[in-house]
Amino acid sequence: MKQPIKSIALLALSGLLAAPVQAAPVVTQAGVFTLSPCPSFCGGGGGTSESDFDGGVGLTSAYAEIVGGVNGDGRAAASIGGAGVPLITLNAEAYSLPNATVTADAGAMQKYLYSGPTSNFTLEVQLDGSVVEGSQPPDASLVGNVMVVTASDLDFSTDYGTFAFEIVPGTPGAQALDEEVIVFLQEGLHNLGPQSVTRTLDFTLEDGDSVFIWASLLTRGTRGGSADAFSTLDMAFTAGNVAGLSAVPLPAPLVLLASALGLLGLRRGARRG
Repeated sequence: MKQPIKSIALLALSGLLAAPVQAAPVVTQAGVFTLSPCPSFCGGGGGTSESDFDGGVGLTSAYAEIVGGVNGDGRAAASIGGAGVPLITLNAEAYSLPNATVTADAGAMQKYLYSGPTSNFTLEVQLDGSVVEGSQPPDASLVGNVMVVTASDLDFSTDYGTFAFEIVPGTPGAQALDEEVIVFLQEGLHNLGPQSVTRTLDFTLEDGDSVFIWASLLTRGTRGGSADAFSTLDMAFTAGNVAGLSAVPLPAPLVLLASALGLLGLRRGARRG
């Protein structure tokens, strides 16, 4: 029963980010969660947790952090921008104390319209980071996910399982063109210092296609473990008629709403003992 208890506790902390966000062409989210104590599971009587969240629909950047927390430190950031076609950049790091767990997650999604002759695209994704296992390996993890989906509208979640196996299949007309999942543990990259992994996504677009690029970055450290990917998950086109892609902005009324929510305190932090 210990593993389910741990899973339930972590799910409770990350529920805000994992919950689907209704269809929007632009969205970013970032969150940091901590929990203790962590004997052979995390949580239970006398537990202490902390959390910080940021982001939402229409926002091209989000940032959350817990520094000097009772359970450890974590930061997460998501942004959409850059020269030419705006693309997603994600950052996250989680450093846990010996009897605690820290998770830091970031995610984003951007919609594009393609105009021009049929073109074969290559999107290169690079994930730089390091993982140090805690006292009960593998008490640390670093996972990056990127997916390209054609659809007219698409809901969003930072959780890969929710997005890939619920949202995309459940959206009429949506089709996943390609995806990459980078798991440092599966790559054998724990306890080796800074590492860099590069993957490519290949897909074809036709005139008038509506396409989404979605990405998430998850880091976790438990019982002294750490995962540092603040060196970035980023991406760039290396092939295709990139000039034919245009990012779809949020409709003006929703931009005003997002700005108003930000002024009212869209970023929410909560610490409790």
